[in-house]
Amino acid sequence: MKCGQGPQVGVSPGIILATPNHESQGEHVVWRPSFGLQPTRPAALLPPSCVIIASRAARLNPGPLERMNSPDPSPRRLFAADVYEAVALAEEDLPALQAFFVGNPEYFLAVTGGPPRPDEAKQEFEFRPPPGMPYDKVYVLGFLDSCGQMVAMASVLTDLLAPRVWHISLFIVATALHGTGTAGLLYERLEKWAKDEGASWLRLGAVIGNLKAERFWEKVGYKEVRRVTEQLGSMTNTVRVMVKPLGGLDVAKYLREVPRDRPKDSLAENAL
Repeated sequence: MKCGQGPQVGVSPGIILATPNHESQGEHVVWRPSFGLQPTRPAALLPPSCVIIASRAARLNPGPLERMNSPDPSPRRLFAADVYEAVALAEEDLPALQAFFVGNPEYFLAVTGGPPRPDEAKQEFEFRPPPGMPYDKVYVLGFLDSCGQMVAMASVLTDLLAPRVWHISLFIVATALHGTGTAGLLYERLEKWAKDEGASWLRLGAVIGNLKAERFWEKVGYKEVRRVTEQLGSMTNTVRVMVKPLGGLDVAKYLREVPRDRPKDSLAENAL
């Protein structure tokens, strides 16, 4: 990917809104919160999300290497992942994020049956969990290469439902990097960052039938705790709620902390 491709937007200190996936061998599914994103759906439902690759990159300036080497690095820089830099996106970055979504319609086609909405990036920034689903922070994260191109993005909620539970809600990696191991690198750094920031469990969802995604999340240590049905757009899916303990903890302790994720006898209760 050459420098200079994609729309450019300024990077200024600002909003904390965001977070990070693994080696992409297909469409990997994670869990994406829907609160406020889909007015026709119950607010408490969290639609599934998948790790797909985008064919278009969006550019943020200045470049990440300039910021990393600066004596006064950007306060929006969260962590480095080899040659990539993870930054907290701000409202000024909405055009670049929207361009990234438009260049990567596969996720939206897969889970909603249609392309990204014209204001998809804005919706991503503005969603909040409904009452009764406590959380601490929402991060909307951009991964930049040495040219300042956005090559991936992710959204994460911290302390969702219980302290130290981090929920990976959306992770999209640029199509040009599919199969290169970059997604795995970014996910590894995301997990380390989350752990360093206090996460004890990571949580997500995988759509049943998306076999590559299911195998992937199982391979990296996620365990199914229950299943829910999800209607998003024209698509109805059965989704596996999955959890990965960090730091020597186990799923049993997680279920004591988050009773709503205890296995149910049926799919009748479909709120995340």
